[in-house]
Amino acid sequence: YDGLLEQVTGQNYVTWKDTAEVIRVIRGEERRILHLHGHWERPDSVILGIRSYAAIGNDEFTQAILRAFGIGKSILFVGCSDDGLS
Repeated sequence: YDGLLEQVTGQNYVTWKDTAEVIRVIRGEERRILHLHGHWERPDSVILGIRSYAAIGNDEFTQAILRAFGIGKSILFVGCSDDGLS
């Protein structure tokens, strides 16, 4: 949810809510850090509870993005427990 990776890399962020920007990242047109659980500067993108997890789980675009990233991009999970990934 924070901007630590942006501070270290100098790259900008994009959230799962920014569909056009996410598409450019996947196409390789832009280099950004994708925050799948949102970013504090975009409160509407932050995933915290069961309802927001359901919302992102039912969002067809986001699920397609996750599949696309799983095929051709690197994904770094920060702060996830084993239960969170099962």
